[in-house]
Amino acid sequence: MPYEIGILRQFTFTSKLQRMSVITREINSNHFDVYAKGSPEMIVSLCNSETVPADFHDILTFYTQQGYRVIAFAHRLLSRMTYVKINRVQRDELECGLTFLGFLIMENRLKPETQPIIKTLKTANIRTVMVTGDNMLTALSVARDCQMIDRHDHVVMVTGLPPSDVSPARLEYTCSENIVNDSKLKYSSRYQLAISGTSWTIIHKYFPEVLPKLAVRGVVFARFSPENKQQLIELLQDSGYYVGMCGDGANDCGALKTAHAGISLSEAEASVASPFTSKESSISCVPNVIKEGRAALVTSYGIFKFMACYSLTQFLSVCLLYWIGATLTDFTFLYIDLLLLTSLGITFCYTSAYFVLDPKPPKVSLIAVTPVLSLILQLLVHLIIQLTVSKLTEQQPWFEPFIPNEDRDYQCYEVTIIFLSSSFQYITMAIVFSKGPPYRRIIFKN
Repeated sequence: MPYEIGILRQFTFTSKLQRMSVITREINSNHFDVYAKGSPEMIVSLCNSETVPADFHDILTFYTQQGYRVIAFAHRLLSRMTYVKINRVQRDELECGLTFLGFLIMENRLKPETQPIIKTLKTANIRTVMVTGDNMLTALSVARDCQMIDRHDHVVMVTGLPPSDVSPARLEYTCSENIVNDSKLKYSSRYQLAISGTSWTIIHKYFPEVLPKLAVRGVVFARFSPENKQQLIELLQDSGYYVGMCGDGANDCGALKTAHAGISLSEAEASVASPFTSKESSISCVPNVIKEGRAALVTSYGIFKFMACYSLTQFLSVCLLYWIGATLTDFTFLYIDLLLLTSLGITFCYTSAYFVLDPKPPKVSLIAVTPVLSLILQLLVHLIIQLTVSKLTEQQPWFEPFIPNEDRDYQCYEVTIIFLSSSFQYITMAIVFSKGPPYRRIIFKN
C-alpha cells in the first residue's frame, strides 16, 4: 500500500528562529503530527532532554569539524487537537516538547575555483572574510579548506556572555579549549578571530566599543542573521574599508544592498538587491569585478584630465593667435571637436582592464598633488612647444607675418602652425593620460 501523508500547515524558515516546521496528517489517521527541522542547537533546545542522545554534541562536532552541513529533525504527536485548533494554534505552542529524531548530514563540496580565487585576492592584499548562517565548526572547516585561514594560524573563538545574578556581562577568548590572554591576542598576527551571531548580538549590546576591532580582525562570522550581516558591513565601512559582498539567498539582501559592491550568485531574491549578478554560482567573478571597477575608475579620471587639458590647450592656442589679431577658423574648430576628439575619446574608453589584480589600489581623488601637477606640467609643455614652433616659423626666410583685415581672412602661417602643433598635442595627451598597467592594458591594445 502507498504511504500517503498531507501537509495541513507550514511554518516557514526564518533566520531568527533557525527552524521551520509543518503539521501533517496521515491518510485515514485520527491524529496530527508536527515535524521540525533546523539548526541542531535550536532543535535540541526544543526537545525533551530524555530524547536527546548522550553523544549528541560529540557527533555534531565530529561532522561539523569535517565541513559537513548538519540539520536536526524532531517530531511531536498531536493526539488531542482538532482541525479547527490546528489552524489557530500559535507556532510557539507547537514547537516545544519535541522528540529528537536525528541528523541529516549534507556534504557541500568546495568548488574547484574557490581556492585559487581566494589566493588571488589575498595576493592582491584584499581581505576575505566568511559571513554565513551555518554552524561555526562547519564554517571554520570550509575557511581552512579554501585557505581563507592559513593552516599555521590559530583560531580564537570570541564568546559574549550576558549578565547573570552572580556576574556581569563579559567576553571570553578561547583557542583549543584554552583561555587566551587579551593582550597576547592584540599583538599576535597568527590569531584569527571567529564569532557567532549570538555572541555578536551580546557584544553589540554590552560591549559596542569592541565591535570595530572584531570586525577588522575577524575572519569567520557564523550563525549570522541578516541584521548581523548588515551591521558587520556597516562597521567595516566605518573603519575605512571598501566592502564587497557575495550572497545567493534572501538572507543576504540587506548586506548586498549595504556593501559598496554587492554580487548576487543567483538570479533569485538576492539579484534584486545587488547591483551585480553572476551567471555562475561561484566567486570566480569577484576578481573580474574588481579589475573592471579599477579600470573604469582610472578611465574616468583619465578622460576627465584629457578633456580638461584639451580645453586649456585650446585656450592657450586661441590666446596666442589673438595676440596677433588672428584666430582659428570654423573648419579647424569643427575638425578638432568633431573628428579628432571624438575618435580619441572613443579610443580612450575602449581600453580593457589589465589581466593581473594589482596589490595597490588606484587613487580615488582628483584633488591631489599628482593629478593637478600632471595637468599643470602638461599645459606648460604645450605652451613652450607652441611658442617655440611659432618663433622658429618666424625665423624662416619664406615667412610672411599676418596682417589683420576686416574680411576675417585668417589664412596665415601663424594659424597653420598653431593648428598643426595643437592637433599633435591632443593626440599625445590621449596617450599620456591613458594609463596602462597595472589597472588597464596599454592604449595600443584596444
